[in-house]
Amino acid sequence: MSRWIENQKLGRRGWMVSLIGLVGLLGSVELTTAADWPAFRGAAGDGIARETGLARAWPEDGPPELWRRTIGEGYSGIVVVGDRLFTTELTRGEQRVVSFGTADGQPIWSYSFGTDYQDASGFGNGARSTPAVADGRVFTASADSVLVALDASSGELLWRSDFKEAFGAAVPRFGFGASPMVIGDQVVIETGGTEGRGVVAFDPTSGEVKWTSQDGPASYATPVLMAGSGHGSDGPPTLAESHLVLNRRSGLVALAPLTGELLWQHASALDAIAMPVVLGPDRFLTSSAAMGDGGHVIAIQQREGQWSAEKVWSNARFRNHFNTSVAVDGFIYGFDNATLRCLDGTTGEARWAHRGFGKGSLVTADGLLFVLGDQGQLGLVAADPTELRLLGKVQAMEGKSWTSPTLADGRLYVRDHDELVAFDVRRPSASGSAGRAQVAAGEVDTQRKPETQQATASPKDAGEVVAAYAAARGGFERWTKLKALRLTGSYSAFSQEAPFEQLHLSTPDGHLFRLEFESLGGRVTWAKDEEGLWWIFPLLGVTEPQRLDAEPGSAYGPQLLRRAELKPLLLQARGGESGLQVKLLGAGIVGDTPTVDLELTLAEGRKEIWHLDPETWLEVAVDSTIHDFSQMGEPMDERIFYGDFRDVGGLKIPHRIAYEFGARLEEVQVEAVEVDPTLGRERFRMPPAPASEQPSEGADDQKEASGQEQDEGESER
Repeated sequence: MSRWIENQKLGRRGWMVSLIGLVGLLGSVELTTAADWPAFRGAAGDGIARETGLARAWPEDGPPELWRRTIGEGYSGIVVVGDRLFTTELTRGEQRVVSFGTADGQPIWSYSFGTDYQDASGFGNGARSTPAVADGRVFTASADSVLVALDASSGELLWRSDFKEAFGAAVPRFGFGASPMVIGDQVVIETGGTEGRGVVAFDPTSGEVKWTSQDGPASYATPVLMAGSGHGSDGPPTLAESHLVLNRRSGLVALAPLTGELLWQHASALDAIAMPVVLGPDRFLTSSAAMGDGGHVIAIQQREGQWSAEKVWSNARFRNHFNTSVAVDGFIYGFDNATLRCLDGTTGEARWAHRGFGKGSLVTADGLLFVLGDQGQLGLVAADPTELRLLGKVQAMEGKSWTSPTLADGRLYVRDHDELVAFDVRRPSASGSAGRAQVAAGEVDTQRKPETQQATASPKDAGEVVAAYAAARGGFERWTKLKALRLTGSYSAFSQEAPFEQLHLSTPDGHLFRLEFESLGGRVTWAKDEEGLWWIFPLLGVTEPQRLDAEPGSAYGPQLLRRAELKPLLLQARGGESGLQVKLLGAGIVGDTPTVDLELTLAEGRKEIWHLDPETWLEVAVDSTIHDFSQMGEPMDERIFYGDFRDVGGLKIPHRIAYEFGARLEEVQVEAVEVDPTLGRERFRMPPAPASEQPSEGADDQKEASGQEQDEGESER
């Protein structure tokens, strides 16, 4: 019953193997069809739906909505087999596996399989793992590491395994996130157990353990099955000849899927959450946003009976975070933090880039990409490596949308923490018409050349560029006379949006600053008063005001000083302030925008690269190196994107700013600006600690926080 699916092309091989396309390896072919989506990221784990006849454009209000229903919290994906769908939700104080009808979204059964899982860091509650369905059984894991097998028709419990009790596993910091895989006559999942029980294969009927392998904590990534090479046949490899590839916390590992034997390992993409993406029988992409690591293509080969893995190419600007890329006809489409990119799968060269979905996820079918932004924007994009073609976009939901879409039988399913929605994405009948896609102005941006290729801007010397920039920003003299500034609007972090207020005050003895916003349910304050920097940062356990070290070489203080500046840093060169050096680098490109690039060297030796638009001379982006304690406290690259410059009181102020660093995205949308408002110094002063508090131990708190896990809890959705 196995069949060989030749679904993609890559380089000279001219074809690509999707091993899980050997449907006999994933459960029973009689119980699933090509229109089903029976496991995380589909039947093959590759995010590809093998169906045609889909609409090539959407009307302005998006594809037809079939139904919408409320659902409890959770990040589990939607799996579809026949006329039923399966997922999980946190409701009535319990994690529950639920089944709904695909036609109308009406509930069929519900089974409670876990405790009231509340994420201690505030990243979202409920289960993270996506069910897998095979042979009339549903397998899924709770956020607190309990695997259950249920009857798909009734929801009756068949068997369960508690990884903590059975294998000595610890619940990961942000909840258990890996999804089970049904491979032949076994269910395989990473448990995080001890004593060689970190990966376990179960008998799907009885729950009996068939093999165990590896040590170490469980990752948030789901494994993928691939062919390998050298199996000595022109046909498909057998399951015994295949490789089960895992993105473990410590790097890549490949196991023999029938025995758990270690075949090879490779130290790439540490702490990856995204799944590997198979590009051929012996090549795959692995990508991680941890510390800005980026994407790597790995080739595996066998010599004298020994397997090895070698890196083919790397691209630091392809950092998949909590969702995985797709491969179509030899090209890779996926999210580099908050930028949707297309890469050449053979070389890693960038083809185009597009911003506007935030941290998104995507699946593909019929030459189309179905893209879901992290705050509910749903888009249809052509899988075209020559240019970005946006064929439709609609606000599908309003909540945090970290779960990858599901496409089955012409229906697209999306969810957030309180809604589950089904859309009809099939091509309209001959008697009807979807109409021409309506796309908001400014949404489409194409890139016909890679970012590594320089644009044809005409660079000037550094002095002329700085002068042009000062004039574009409203003039050096106008900025020099500025005494105070108040900005308000919305601040988005971890896909949660809340109001912010940012205050600046210039005084004879220094510049004062205060920024306040809500993040993960806590009030964040970053500030500078007459005595120095202080902050409140609940994410790191800093719940009372504490002083920060601003000296060069300290971790967080210097970058907070940069955010605290009243006038743009580059204007210091125009004003002749000591210590700042500016060097013209020449022409460049960011996304599809040609730029003129400058290197700024600060007095303490830290460098920044400024990318200016050669037509407006305003910032497109600024690159620097920062620390972030929620990501292990190590230095990492940051890129700040600027847009929507408006004239306010003679000053050009950016009203959209996005900060990207490591796995993080923070976005500012300015709604109002007051120039020279009346601000008293008391607005900036650090409040006294409560009388019962001991002296500040902020340095110790920061040191402890620097050892925390890097990711933000966006476990494999």
